[in-house]
Amino acid sequence: MIYQLYYVLSVLSFPFIKMWVFFRKQIGKESNIRYKERFGITSKHFTDPSLKCIWIHAASIGETVSVIPLIKRLEKARINVILTTITRTSAQIAQERLPGTIHQFVPYDHPLWLNRFLNHWQPNLLILMESEFWPNMLMQTAKKHIPIHLINARFSPTSFTRWRKYGAYFKSVFENISFATTPHEKNLELLTQLGVQFSRYMPNLKFLAAPLPFKKEERSEIKKGLSGLAYGLALALEPEKKHFLPTLHQ
Repeated sequence: MIYQLYYVLSVLSFPFIKMWVFFRKQIGKESNIRYKERFGITSKHFTDPSLKCIWIHAASIGETVSVIPLIKRLEKARINVILTTITRTSAQIAQERLPGTIHQFVPYDHPLWLNRFLNHWQPNLLILMESEFWPNMLMQTAKKHIPIHLINARFSPTSFTRWRKYGAYFKSVFENISFATTPHEKNLELLTQLGVQFSRYMPNLKFLAAPLPFKKEERSEIKKGLSGLAYGLALALEPEKKHFLPTLHQ
C-alpha cells in the first residue's frame, strides 16, 4: 500500500521533477551537457553489447571510491559495467580513475525514466552501494527480473532506528533485494526485518580503495600547520608542559 502511494506521487511529480532538474542546471548543480541522463536519455553504448552487463549505483564520492576495485575486477573478467552516481564530484572521480568505464548520472526515481534507462542498458544485475536505494529503482528493476544486490550496507544511528520502526511498510520493496553484505553485524537482523532475502557480514569495501589523489607538498604544509596549531593550543592550555609537548611533524 505504501509503495502504491509512492508510485502514484512519483508519477504525478513528473513536471515538478523536470523543473527541478532544469533549475539545478541553471545554478550549476547539474551538467549542462549531461543533464538528460537524469531522465534516462543517453547516446552512449557498450562497445561489445554481447557481454553480460552489471549496473552499479554509488551515490557520491565515498561509495564511488570504494567500488573502484570491484569494477576493475569485473571488467578484467570481460563484464560490461555501467556506473551511476548522483553528484558531479563523484562523476569526476569516476572519469579520472575509471576512464574506460561508462558513467551515467542516475535517473531520478520516476518509473518512466528508470524504464528508459533499463531498456537501453539491459543490465543482468544491479548492485547498490551502502544505503543508496529508492523504491521505484528497486521495483522497476525487479519487474524486469533483474537480480538486486546491496553491498556494504550501512545505516546511520538515525536511519537504523527509523528503518526498524517503519521498515515493515516497505517490506514489499526490500524483498526484491536477493543478497546483501554489511560491515556491521548489527545490521544483519535489520536487513532480515526489512525483507532482504539473504545477508551476510563482510568487511568494509572502503578498506580496499586507494586513497584520493593529493599533492605531497600541500600535505606537508598542512601537517606543519596542524603541528603549529596543536602546539600553540596545548601551550596556551598548559604552558608549564611546553618542553614535553609532541609535534605532528612525523
